[in-house]
Amino acid sequence: MERWKNSCDLLGSIFPHQEIYDQIPSALCKSQVQCCVGKTKFTSASHHHACEGAIDPEPQASTERYVILVKQKPNWNQKFYDEGVHLAIPSVRRNPTEALNPNIKGGNYLNNVLAVAEAKDLGADDAVIFKPQR
Repeated sequence: MERWKNSCDLLGSIFPHQEIYDQIPSALCKSQVQCCVGKTKFTSASHHHACEGAIDPEPQASTERYVILVKQKPNWNQKFYDEGVHLAIPSVRRNPTEALNPNIKGGNYLNNVLAVAEAKDLGADDAVIFKPQR
């Protein structure tokens, strides 16, 4: 929760922090998952606007700007503990900190998804992603 609170502080007044924070315990209880992980996804489009095709980058354009996701905490493959993990260094790099503050847990994982896909294509279990070269 501390990382989430820090993200909210870094986002400033763009999203209703207290409103979201107050709803997290309810979302966790409704999920009925014993050992879970949660994520908050932020958007600038409400489901009403998205259906009409109008997605507005203005944060105040919609009052429905977030969704709380809860899922079972993953169980890692025992092979990783017994034999180790085979890693690859993909061509994909981390997002530059000037583009997106890495301390904001905003749910922007596209570069991670691409890097892991490339690593798996190379026969690895996971990827080590480097910062962009300067």
